[in-house]
Amino acid sequence: MFLNIYSLHLLILEVLNKKILIFKILVILMIFLISSCSTKSAIVSKKSYSEYYGLIGLISSLNPLIVSNIEFSYKKKPIIKFNGLTSNSDQLRVGHYVSIEYVIDNNINVPKLINVRHILIGPVLLSSKEDLISINQKIENKNLKKNKLKNLKPGQWIAVSGLRKNNSLINPSIIEILPSQAAGLLRGKISNISENFIMLGSSKFELRPLPLSVKKGDNVLVRYTFQNRVLKSFAITNIHSNYFTRSVRSLSIEGYIELGNDGFLRVSGFPYLLNNHKKLKLGDHVVLSGYIKPGRIFHIEKEFIL
Repeated sequence: MFLNIYSLHLLILEVLNKKILIFKILVILMIFLISSCSTKSAIVSKKSYSEYYGLIGLISSLNPLIVSNIEFSYKKKPIIKFNGLTSNSDQLRVGHYVSIEYVIDNNINVPKLINVRHILIGPVLLSSKEDLISINQKIENKNLKKNKLKNLKPGQWIAVSGLRKNNSLINPSIIEILPSQAAGLLRGKISNISENFIMLGSSKFELRPLPLSVKKGDNVLVRYTFQNRVLKSFAITNIHSNYFTRSVRSLSIEGYIELGNDGFLRVSGFPYLLNNHKKLKLGDHVVLSGYIKPGRIFHIEKEFIL
C-alpha cells in the first residue's frame, strides 16, 4: 500500500514537472513570437517609409492622370491640396503644376497626396496682345491670344500655374480667372531684401516683420495683401524644404535649366545644384529624376529634354 502511494506521488511529481516544463517552453515561444512580430513590424514600417517617391511637374492628362510623362492610377482618391490647403479632386486641371507623393504597388504608381502649387495668385496690372503682367511679374502671352484670357482687364485676379524661365518671367501652363481675393501669393527667388522690403524679381513687397530665416537667393513663397496698389507680405516661407510632407526615396522635377549665382546649373525655382548631368544646357525644358545628396545636391539618374 505504501509503495503504491509512493509510486503515485512520484507519478504526480513527474506530471507536474512536465507541465512546468511545457509552461516554460510556451513562455519562451511567446516571447520569441512577440519579439519576431515586433521586428517584422519595424521592418514593414521602415519599408513602407522608404517606398514613398516624389514628383513635381505639370499635369498633361486627368484620365488617366499623367504628370511629367509619368502615369498614375488609383482606386481611392488621394488627398488633394491647393497651395497646402485641402481641396476637392475635381478641381484638378490639365496644366496645374503639382507636387505628388506616391508609392509603387505592383509596378503601378499610386498617388497618396497631390498639392497644386500655383506660381502666382494676384491682380492683373496690364493685359495686351504682347504682355500680361501681374504684380510686376511678366507672363508669356503667346498662348493666350485665342481664348477668353485675351480680354483680361486690370484689377481682375488670376491664378497662374506654370514654369519659371527666370525670376521675372513665367511660362504659364494654365491661367484661371478668380473673383477678387483677400490675399495672393508668389513663388520665386529673393533678388533683394532689407529691413523694410523683399523683392522677387521685379515684385516688391513691404516686409513685416523681417524674416531672419531667409536671405538673398533663397526660393520662397510670399503670401501678401494688395492695398492701395501696395504689396504687403504677411507670411514668407523658405520652400526648399517644403515640397513634401514626408521623406521620399527619390524624386523627379520638371522645369527649365538656369545658371545659379555660383556658376552651377539648377532647375529654375529650385535650390538644388545639379550633379551627374550629361547633355543639359541653359534654357532646356527638362524632367530630371534622381535623389538629393547632402548639401542640396541633386544627383541625376535620368534626364529627359522635352
